Amino acid sequence: MPNYSNSRLLMAALFSLFIVTALFHLVYPPPLDATTIRNGVTVHPAELPWSFKEAGQGNVLIARLSVTAMTPRTWHIIPDDHLRSISINNTPVDISSFGGAVRDYVRGFHIDLSPYFTNGQETVMTFVLDNGGGDGGLDVKPVISLWFWFAVTFAFLPFVIALSKAFRLLPEQFILLVLAFIPIAFYWADTPWMNRAYDVQGGSGHYEYIKYIATKLALPSPMEGWTYYHPPVYYVLGAFFWKWADWLQLPAPEFVRIYGLFLWFIFLAASAGAMRKVLGTRYSAIYVASAALFLWPGSIMHSVTIGNDIALYTCAGLVMWFMACWRENPRQSYLVWMGIFCGLALLCKSNGLPLIAACGLIIAMRMLPQSGVGFIKGFKETIIFSLLAGTGLVASFAVRIYFYLKGETSHWLISNAGGLHSGLKVPADLKAFIPLDIPTFITSPWMSAWEDATGRYNFWNYVLRSSLTGEFRFDGQFQTVMAYILGGILLIIFILFVIKMVIGIRVPVRQLKQGVGQGEIDTLPWLLFGLFWVLSLVALRIQLPYSCSNDFRYVLPVLVPFVIALALMGRWSRQLLVLFCIASLLFFGFL
Repeated sequence: MPNYSNSRLLMAALFSLFIVTALFHLVYPPPLDATTIRNGVTVHPAELPWSFKEAGQGNVLIARLSVTAMTPRTWHIIPDDHLRSISINNTPVDISSFGGAVRDYVRGFHIDLSPYFTNGQETVMTFVLDNGGGDGGLDVKPVISLWFWFAVTFAFLPFVIALSKAFRLLPEQFILLVLAFIPIAFYWADTPWMNRAYDVQGGSGHYEYIKYIATKLALPSPMEGWTYYHPPVYYVLGAFFWKWADWLQLPAPEFVRIYGLFLWFIFLAASAGAMRKVLGTRYSAIYVASAALFLWPGSIMHSVTIGNDIALYTCAGLVMWFMACWRENPRQSYLVWMGIFCGLALLCKSNGLPLIAACGLIIAMRMLPQSGVGFIKGFKETIIFSLLAGTGLVASFAVRIYFYLKGETSHWLISNAGGLHSGLKVPADLKAFIPLDIPTFITSPWMSAWEDATGRYNFWNYVLRSSLTGEFRFDGQFQTVMAYILGGILLIIFILFVIKMVIGIRVPVRQLKQGVGQGEIDTLPWLLFGLFWVLSLVALRIQLPYSCSNDFRYVLPVLVPFVIALALMGRWSRQLLVLFCIASLLFFGFL
């Protein structure tokens, strides 16, 4: 592991978790005592968010709470699909001014209930909901002050300090990493856990996978739910955070997001440490590349998203760190940890395959005569890595291949591929990959997996635009303007990058043949990491021709080699990246 006491890292993590827990205990109200009535059937206690499948009128949710001075007065209501009425202690609440928001099952609406709350009083909130068809349900949650989310985010400071020491970050890198706390706090405060997420409410998503393990102390069958085919590592660790929150009567979804934020900071710190090693004394490049990674819009959005992608990124960051250490000093311990985290990446998500491919090729090249290492030593290193990474590979795919051969799944790699909506299908011909559709990219600030007008048919449009804000829209006019600006800067940077790669490809090619010259930057691993990640996106798009096959969840691992290359392209490229970071800060700062 990193050259720092693992016990100190653990203690720092526990200390940050203790601070976060104390803040939630002091400020966040306890879970609502909820009762549901549907089709004459009463359920108590009922869990929020409330979710059911059948259509029906007059569904009732009754929520009780003891009001204190600390109880939030503003609440966030998300109805699915039509909230008919609210009453508090039998007093009707006027919701006529909310218009169509009472049917907004994505964003919902905020409502101020302070006129109906009295300190020290037991309060009963009654909601009547209609569901016209499909999934139905209701979520009721308090709106917590922005300052609370700032306090929670900055509670990670002890852990980030320990990570900075573990991965030997420069003081300037540490300051930039702390700066990233600010947009994360803004985004966290603005985004309920089911918003701008890739989860399935009420049964079989990432959160439900974690809850299943936490409550039943067992792994589900891969065919029981939408995401249950994924390897279990992320979900088993997440079950600890779910149990911790449940034991303390704190919001379990928020603590699963806290778990993800711990992983996210490991990814950022490990990646920044690798950048520092690779770029050496090129300090301006280090600062700019680090800032771009920390403040990239898709990076901020993913920091508090529930899903196993975060665990994959963490493993990827650690693999790149140990690769940088090993290229600098080929100790066997670095090689071992590289193999372990490559294997773990596959036990988090199958998208970790490019890590094994890139690392395996680089290690195997040491058997070549021109490497100067010697065939025997290179062969030994290849065997060690193959055994460690291969164990994770076999364990990850064994179950999925087993169910595929039995005919119980439609795809050996992504078991729920057969359930994807036909409206997501896109062509996978040559025109879809070449060239970039620049006019559409410039005129469409958001990417949609469903709307052709956003450029979803073009592979590069989708990759670049979804790397900014995923497949989601933001309502604010300011955010729309900033999305145009971010897209314009990224387009310029990408074109410069392609030109530079075509001109400068001779450097990594020479490294492939002869090794790294004295005083040169070791570009080969980062070229291969980036190349293999992109090729995996292309292969996924061809294998599964759906627009969502190459969204921002799969793009983010490319960021590390991408920003390293951009930071080395010269002053203009670095200045554009700085401008990009400022635009990203403004985007989230005015949510």
